[in-house]
Amino acid sequence: MKKKIYAAIIVFLCMILLYLFTTPDYEMAGDICTLSDTGKEVELNVIVHKFWRTNELVEKIAREHARINGIPDSLVVNVYVSRFCLRRGYKFRTIQVTFTTAPSQKQLL
Repeated sequence: MKKKIYAAIIVFLCMILLYLFTTPDYEMAGDICTLSDTGKEVELNVIVHKFWRTNELVEKIAREHARINGIPDSLVVNVYVSRFCLRRGYKFRTIQVTFTTAPSQKQLL
C-alpha cells in the first residue's frame, strides 16, 4: 500500500513540474489603443500563468511593447489569472506604467 502512495506522490510532483516548465509566463489577451490630443494611451489585457512574478513580467511586457509599437504616453496593464477571470472581468491587478525621460515609473492602482 505504501508503494502505491509513494508512486502517486511522485506522479503528482512530476505533473506539477511539467506544468511549471511547459506553460508560458504570460499570454496577451488583447489591447486597446486610444489616440487623442493628450497623446497615445494603451491598455493591455494579459493573462499571467505564473503570477508570483507579476511585477517582473509587467516590466518585460512594457519594454517589449514600447520597443515594437513605440513609446506611449501611458500604458495600463490589466493582469488576469486565467481566461475564465478575463471573461468574467475579475482582474488580479491593474498596473499603470508611465514612460518619461527617466526610467519608467510604476503605480499600482
